[in-house]
Amino acid sequence: WHQRYMFAPAGCAADGQYWLRQAMSRLYSPSRFSGDEDNGSMSAWFILSAMGIYQLVPGSTRYSIGSPLHRHVSIALDNGRHLEILAEGNTPQTPYVHAVHFNETALTELAVDYWQLQEGGTLSFTMSSTPCEHFPCSSLGFSIV
Repeated sequence: WHQRYMFAPAGCAADGQYWLRQAMSRLYSPSRFSGDEDNGSMSAWFILSAMGIYQLVPGSTRYSIGSPLHRHVSIALDNGRHLEILAEGNTPQTPYVHAVHFNETALTELAVDYWQLQEGGTLSFTMSSTPCEHFPCSSLGFSIV
């Protein structure tokens, strides 16, 4: 399932965002949970992906930016802080990330660090119905091309 996140380091982030949204919308519902035989790995993939983030590289502190499924997610962190994830303009017809900010600072790459998220604050997405390709190919700190 993580291969949908490989589009971004290959320079095709919008394709990955489209297919992430398709997988979440078509394969998961209250009555259907695709791949639910792997001791929770698919559950983790879906929950993180629905929030718009995913740890593509195991052991890394960087989370790849995907396509959030929800307009608002609120997380109470263990340290007493809160993380809000907002997706302005998010509808089934707007799977593409036009911009992403953390605490009002624009992210220049399609990644955010675990330690930033642990500080709490707001991760905000601006969603669009058209692809936006202004993020660099190596926007995850590595490139596969």
